[in-house]
Amino acid sequence: MFSLIIILFASTFSRNQALTNVGGVLRKNTIWSSSGSANPYYLTDNVHVPRNVTLIIQAGVQIVFDKGDFEILVKGILQVRGTASNPVLFYNGTETNTKWMITLQSTNLSESIITNAIFTGPQKGLQITTIIAGLSQNTGVLVVHNTMFLENTSIESN
Repeated sequence: MFSLIIILFASTFSRNQALTNVGGVLRKNTIWSSSGSANPYYLTDNVHVPRNVTLIIQAGVQIVFDKGDFEILVKGILQVRGTASNPVLFYNGTETNTKWMITLQSTNLSESIITNAIFTGPQKGLQITTIIAGLSQNTGVLVVHNTMFLENTSIESN
């Protein structure tokens, strides 16, 4: 009986310690999934989604911004695919963070979507921007559906 309790405790402890550190340039289409031991995803550096690359964030994924002043910079395609019962959660950060959780920069917004997501914490949530006005700009329409911005997060477009 005693060894069974230890095995159960060790199994629970290991499962609770699972996480994935993410950062850097995505070189190919990437899926962040809540299945397996990958979730949550901790930004340990900026994540850059360049042109012609897609980042898909599936339902139930948690993305944590408490390891530094980092962002997800999208110049390619971002698809946040939460569901009503299993939203994607972007959280934490600090009030002193200067970067946004997500910045969509000079991209075709019509190919990106954010659905059933929750942005919470003091770090700013979503920014749509251009590199230099008149030289490179966003095109299309970004669909944001069933998404909540809580606790001082915001959406801005310059």
